[in-house]
Amino acid sequence: MPSSDRAYFHSKSDLLRSDTAGGIIRLMDEVRLRQRTKRFGESIKNVRGEELFAFLDNQVQPFCRAHGLNYDHRNRGGSHHVFTVATSTFTIAKALGTPLLRPVYVRLFLEAMSEIGLYEQE
Repeated sequence: MPSSDRAYFHSKSDLLRSDTAGGIIRLMDEVRLRQRTKRFGESIKNVRGEELFAFLDNQVQPFCRAHGLNYDHRNRGGSHHVFTVATSTFTIAKALGTPLLRPVYVRLFLEAMSEIGLYEQE
């Protein structure tokens, strides 16, 4: 495993846990989730709403379910999407006329990801 991947683990026990809690594939998926979340944080002004919604629904939701965490995405057809990840509830509103999200909504997403260990705020 490349040394850069090790930076995404909380401790050496996480590396050992990989052999007993679902194998290397599950652990690598968590590494990829952390890397993707980090990319959202690095380009906070250039995050598309549909890209973030797809990431939450297709990647974060299975992660939460696998770890026994709460996940919910509510949208009644309008521009406001309400997400619950673990104990964090946050709203993301799509802006009119642009596919990009306002940075404040991306920061709310990153705070929720930091709560479940998928993002480390710098």
